[in-house]
Amino acid sequence: MHIKADCSFKSSNYISELNDPSQIISIDINIPNSKKWVKNSLEIITDNSKNIKSKNKKKFKSSLSVTYKFGRCDFEAKVRQNGDWKDHIKFEGTGNPISSLDVSLMDGNILNAVSFKLLIPDTRKSENETLATIILRYLGFIAPETFLVPSSVNDVSTLYLFQENSEKEMLERNFKREGPILEGDEELLWDYKGFEVWELYDVSLSRLSNKKWAEKGETSAMISLRAFLDLQNAYLNFLDDGYLNGSEESVYPNNGSNSIFSDYAFVVFSMNGIHALRTHNRKFYFNAIEEIFEPIYYDGNILIDNFIESDQVQKMSRDFLNGINRNNIIGYIDKLKSDEGFKYISDAFKKRNGANNAGSKIIVESAIQKTVANMELLLSVYDKNQKNKLLSSNPSNNVRNNFLNRINFHNLDQRVFEL
Repeated sequence: MHIKADCSFKSSNYISELNDPSQIISIDINIPNSKKWVKNSLEIITDNSKNIKSKNKKKFKSSLSVTYKFGRCDFEAKVRQNGDWKDHIKFEGTGNPISSLDVSLMDGNILNAVSFKLLIPDTRKSENETLATIILRYLGFIAPETFLVPSSVNDVSTLYLFQENSEKEMLERNFKREGPILEGDEELLWDYKGFEVWELYDVSLSRLSNKKWAEKGETSAMISLRAFLDLQNAYLNFLDDGYLNGSEESVYPNNGSNSIFSDYAFVVFSMNGIHALRTHNRKFYFNAIEEIFEPIYYDGNILIDNFIESDQVQKMSRDFLNGINRNNIIGYIDKLKSDEGFKYISDAFKKRNGANNAGSKIIVESAIQKTVANMELLLSVYDKNQKNKLLSSNPSNNVRNNFLNRINFHNLDQRVFEL
């Protein structure tokens, strides 16, 4: 791997270390136009709206340094304010603004990522997000590289959550060929031409996020167009059959025989990550070889150390459980319960938990135990639902139920009619 940056070491001598987040000591950003940056931050904070407006997400030229345990690399970059809501900006004790950032490197990469977010950890429930991405990748789902890292912006130091963006490099990290990446289109949701936040939710569909890949040639253009049209139809079906009938999350772009989105929803929900299942937070990869969509994890607002509440179980039962592959779910549970699973997740978490390594084993143990407990609870609900469906679909049973209903209507004693 060639970093293509001004480094104090020869990158070919540190290939494995450059792919190890635990080797990063800090990421430091300097924005030369600091006055405009601070002014932009103040405009966000003092604005009366609840969300961060698009006009305050302009890009700023910056220089970025990564300090490794074995040396340092300097990059040219562009940064901008990240986030929809104002929890993505705050003032630290001395009155300096701290913002979640979108970062694009002009050349080179960090852990093979050329664009990424540096998020205020609380906006993603900190170590919960790190654990969720590790578990999802371990179970075979697409999830971005995520870890905690000490950082500074114009000498204001804080702990950030590094998360790579959904681009080519993320697909490669997850052993996928480059292809269309799509997502829920949020353009209409936040500050579109004077409409209120969420007012246009019922007409907000999807968009292609990696347009440059579609422009590579006729084949990639046709694949992207096919994926875009199929996903638009899935969003239209959701708005017609789901959203308008009380369901909030059910976008399934594959045919009924493919369970990947139901299985994904099952796992994410088991980690209390329903936020990732909302249509505007959804991200999709179109696998052109298998001609199916695959979910990409994003913004789950995970609370992995919590048991699922009973009212949420009912919601899961209504919106997600019907399409799961039971054998897949049993396989996920077995993997998480295994010694191999604990070792993989624990080792990966230690590498990505920054300065918070103390007690990481206990954190991982608790997270796995509660995730498995939630999965087993949801699976029991699924089994009960399937049994009820089987009983209700039995013609003789329906005839008997209808007959007994008529008995009740006439206030007759059911025992007279029992064999």
